[in-house]
Amino acid sequence: MQAGVIASVETTSPIKNYRQKVSVDDHPRFDSLEQCIEIRQEFSLEDGRTAQVGRAAIEDLRNRESTNITDGGEIVQREQEEKYTRYTEFLHVSGSFLMVRSSTGTFLFDLLNNHTDKQINVSNIRVNEFTDEHPQALVWKVGFRDRGNNAENGIIHGDGVMQDTEVGDILGTSDKNQVGLVYDFNSESIKMFITEGGYVEIYQPSNYDVKDTIRFVESELLHLMYQE
Repeated sequence: MQAGVIASVETTSPIKNYRQKVSVDDHPRFDSLEQCIEIRQEFSLEDGRTAQVGRAAIEDLRNRESTNITDGGEIVQREQEEKYTRYTEFLHVSGSFLMVRSSTGTFLFDLLNNHTDKQINVSNIRVNEFTDEHPQALVWKVGFRDRGNNAENGIIHGDGVMQDTEVGDILGTSDKNQVGLVYDFNSESIKMFITEGGYVEIYQPSNYDVKDTIRFVESELLHLMYQE
């Protein structure tokens, strides 16, 4: 995995395979919803901690509007609940962090907190501090907010946007909520992107494996994560 939303993990136990049917009370069509966690790979890191790669899915209900034409030629619209499945892949390091593929996979945080002994803390990242820790990095994307001037918020793309003569100074003093950098990490150039909400994506190197992602998250981001 080279991209996903991360949350901090306090408990050191590994995630176990899990399957459960949850009852749905007084529903005219469905009596239960199924939940499942599947561990697909488990391995030990150099310090003896356990890392896991897996996937999770839960059934949920949502309203859907349907339109039909009756035998009498009348158009009828109605809304009813339907069952659908939410799915994510994940990376877990015991006592460290959990990464789900995207924001649609954050249901796994609640699933683990509510139905296992895991303690998952939904976390934000201090983007300003991360940027300050890499003053020599090439900044290719910046999101800012709350400037209090005409440009209250926005997103700027480009090569070396902090050196731009028109917006560089503004970006340097702005409250950043997302940033993309290129800089040297672990003896190679890395192109990455993070948001305040905990999303991280590694664009280059494109051959990053699971252990590389773990090394990056733990070295560069964990100390900047916090809970609101």
